[in-house]
Amino acid sequence: MVSLYGNRPRYKTPDQVVEELETIYNAGWRRDVFFCDDNFIANKSRAREILDRVTRWNQRRGEPFRFWTQVSVNLGQDIDLIDRMTEANFSTVFVGIETPDDSILKRTRKFQNVHNPLVESLNNIKRNGLSVAGSFVVGFDGETEATSDRISELVEATDLPVFQLLVLQAPPHTNLSRRLQKEGRLLRESMATDWVMMRPNFVPQRPEIEILEDFARLWDHLYEPSRFLRRTYNYYRAMRPTRAAMGQKADHSPRETITSLNRPWKDFLCEIRAFFRLAWSQGVRLPCRFQFWRQLFGIRYKNPSRLIKYVQTCALGQDMFRIRAIIAERFRDLREHLHHEPRDVNRSGNFKPKNHTPAQ
Repeated sequence: MVSLYGNRPRYKTPDQVVEELETIYNAGWRRDVFFCDDNFIANKSRAREILDRVTRWNQRRGEPFRFWTQVSVNLGQDIDLIDRMTEANFSTVFVGIETPDDSILKRTRKFQNVHNPLVESLNNIKRNGLSVAGSFVVGFDGETEATSDRISELVEATDLPVFQLLVLQAPPHTNLSRRLQKEGRLLRESMATDWVMMRPNFVPQRPEIEILEDFARLWDHLYEPSRFLRRTYNYYRAMRPTRAAMGQKADHSPRETITSLNRPWKDFLCEIRAFFRLAWSQGVRLPCRFQFWRQLFGIRYKNPSRLIKYVQTCALGQDMFRIRAIIAERFRDLREHLHHEPRDVNRSGNFKPKNHTPAQ
């Protein structure tokens, strides 16, 4: 990304951030807000300054927002910074884990993932109150058949409920694309736009069919409904209770929280309908329906302050189950296609079987 956006970081001041939040608040928004940043904690001192101001503003306003952002995995080695983020009402962080293979991480200059134990860092973030949405990539140079097994083991070891798994692409104007162009391996400069079953836009070192097999197998294995539900339950059971549940937040008046009655009634009705749809989908239709109800009551008993986040994550699983099914269908069609297709530098990279209807 340095090649795309430059070597010099650009920062917003705490005043700018608070002014933007005030604008969003005055517009009537009372839900989640995403801090768009490739790495919110790249400069920890600036991150702390922003968090201190956001905490004061959010509490003064009665905590109308929950926040998401993107961070590097070394957040897990800074408990004070995690605490500041949860105090500011950050609920979820997106972490680019990419691969558990140290040699590949060093080659791609993801040194923060090498210097800090991945499992320990991810578990520290979880235990101290932040949900992690992870990201993995298959198709790196130097990757072996064992890499996908190590991704699976890492997901299971950390009970990571939700993650994104992608096939490597070489973005234009990056060091990677320039190197591949020089080696004569770049097939096209543009990237695939359909990530559900994308193909690399370069000639990988491993056979492409093996990479796509690993991609489809990981989606099929890790998003099997019973396995997903078990990870989700273990994840939120192990997370510490919310600050409010531990009595660590002062009572700010007037309360205008995202769960208070000043929200439109239609929002509550939508949430109730969404829960009943989830209960029907996972608590009735799935073969693991008894597991769904057992875990729902279990989290209510063992960590009740995380019940809502747990249910929201279970609901997100519905989308993951659908994507899992689409990937399995497309891979069956693609496997035969690949055996007969010559490597053509003009191919689109987005394979779609005949008569395919995109998911809505």
